[in-house]
Formats: sequence, structure tokens, C-alpha cells
Amino acid sequence: MCRILVAEDNVSLNVLITTALDDKHQVISTSSNEQVIEALKSQTFDLVFMDFRLADGAATHAIQACIKQNIPVVVITANERYELSCRQLGVEHFIVKPVSIRVIKALAAASSVNDVVATE
Repeated sequence: MCRILVAEDNVSLNVLITTALDDKHQVISTSSNEQVIEALKSQTFDLVFMDFRLADGAATHAIQACIKQNIPVVVITANERYELSCRQLGVEHFIVKPVSIRVIKALAAASSVNDVVATE
């Protein structure tokens, strides 16, 4: 089981992702960059699913904070033009909406497998 942070300001999508993952993972849900930064200060995470454009602006600083802590980030956005910027920040996975829950679950499962292999 890995600890996952979901940062999505669209309430329906946030609930959909969180619900899809919370049966096999510990999931914390946020909806702003400020909440992401606060969560990173007080908790540890194995993976972050983050919308690039949250209600309080672009997630650049929040992504950088995750990368600085060596937390893999999966960016979810409606606009593919952000992909280059995200890649330059160190983001390896970039998903353009609409989101496939199957892909979300697969990325979360792969993160769990990597954690297990890394600790053996």
C-alpha cells in the first residue's frame, strides 16, 4: 500500500480518482497548491496525482516541492500544451483529460511495486 496525494480542484474528478485508489492505497485529497505544500510539510507520500492548473494557479511550485522530495508526480491536465513545462520540471507521467481510471490505477500499482522492489 502506498501513500498517494491527489491534488485536483474539480470536485467530481477528485472524488473519482480518490475513490478509485482508496481501496488499495492510503489517499489524501487536496484541491489547491497551498494544500499540497502543507500536506508535503506534514506527511510523506509515495506518489502524487496533480492537476497542473489548480484554483489558486499553476502547480509549478507544488510540483517542484514534490520533485525536491523525490516523490513521483503524475500531472493531469486538460491542456497538453503544459507537457513540455512539466517534463522540464522533472515530471515523468503526463495525462491529458479525460482521465482513464484504468491508467490511474496502473500508475498507482506500478508505484507500489517499485516501492516493494526498492526495499527488498
